[in-house]
Amino acid sequence: MAKYSEEFKLQLIEEYVEGTLCYKLLARKYEVQP
Repeated sequence: MAKYSEEFKLQLIEEYVEGTLCYKLLARKYEVQP
């Protein structure tokens, strides 16, 4: 069983590619480990 859904992962990737938040801030926003 996957820990995170594919949709959730794609959402994080899209936000990262937009460049508004660095990966550390995205991890904090979504409460995941970087």
